[in-house]
Amino acid sequence: MKFKIKRPPLTGETTEERLDRISSWLCSLSEALNVTLANLSEDNFNEKARERLFEKKEKDNE
Repeated sequence: MKFKIKRPPLTGETTEERLDRISSWLCSLSEALNVTLANLSEDNFNEKARERLFEKKEKDNE
């Protein structure tokens, strides 16, 4: 799964408008990151990372 983070919006005439846009951008970013992280599986990692990330989990299940 590919994930690309877009730059935050820098447009807006007033400070309040800029803060509203950045706040909205952060909420969207948070949602996208949560979905992406929730859908990660062992297949998304190389062998070395899989061993380090999932080794403890397998040992706990034994």
